[in-house]
Amino acid sequence: MCFLKDTRSSRVKEARLANFEKLVKEGFYDGLTFHRIIPGFMIAEGWCHQGMSEIIETPDMHIRQQKMAEAGDAAIVLPGGCGSMAELFELITWKQLGLYLNPIVILNTKGYYDALLQQLEQAAEEQFMRKEHLQIWRVAQTAEEAVQLATSTPMWDTNVRRFAAV
Repeated sequence: MCFLKDTRSSRVKEARLANFEKLVKEGFYDGLTFHRIIPGFMIAEGWCHQGMSEIIETPDMHIRQQKMAEAGDAAIVLPGGCGSMAELFELITWKQLGLYLNPIVILNTKGYYDALLQQLEQAAEEQFMRKEHLQIWRVAQTAEEAVQLATSTPMWDTNVRRFAAV
């Protein structure tokens, strides 16, 4: 993941470069710049996209996730593999505990996350999480909707710890 910085309003959105780069190049998000937070070992492997506005190197994945959460005003999680899902669940957990209060938007392109979203609903139905926690994230079908939700969804209530435990 990388995060996008909106230089017009200082809003920051996390996103995967491959999915937003084309829209930015076409002028859809005029004023956005790309920033990549990436562990040193990924740079050594050549996994760092060129053409970034800024590259921030971290010693490991844990520091990377922490820095992304601190830098971003919102998270947009795009379809991806285990790493993307791990980052999503870490943000959901942090938000559940009141450690991260910004919007989380799941980009559910072509229903990619349907099964995962259904599993989360089942967890709430079976009381492994509170129904209130289903409001931790928003779901978008398009990149445009994801950015709109990321910039319009209010911050999470700072008193969430009162219902963090099941």
